[in-house]
Amino acid sequence: MIRFPKAATAAAGCLMLAIALPAAGQQTAAELATQECSACHVLYPPSFLPPQSWQRITSTLDQHFGEDASLPEDQAAKIRDYLVAHASSRFPTMSVDQAPLRISELSWFKGEHRRLFERARNDPAIGSISNCGGCHRMDGYYEK
Repeated sequence: MIRFPKAATAAAGCLMLAIALPAAGQQTAAELATQECSACHVLYPPSFLPPQSWQRITSTLDQHFGEDASLPEDQAAKIRDYLVAHASSRFPTMSVDQAPLRISELSWFKGEHRRLFERARNDPAIGSISNCGGCHRMDGYYEK
């Protein structure tokens, strides 16, 4: 919140309203991830991938699936730490180099969507299996 000294507001002889804004650097990691990632695509829940995947994905933002999604290192680190901290622990231990880059590469995803791969390819409204919003509500619940 922006705060004005009492003397300054009294001396000006007027009522000044404080504007509720986060102070510089006060944006939470979740807010930063939402802002930066969802500027281009759906922000996938961190629990959909193992920590090694998020480490791998965020270490190459300059080549992010064919796009340059570079961020200042402090922001990239904050997002990486958030994604890793909220990643799934249900995957076996693997090296960062072995970690999948796409949710659609995971066996649980393939099992849930086995009949939909062809539908996604053939339906222009969906276009890709990575377009979750083509089939699911996008309000935090991934139900049909």
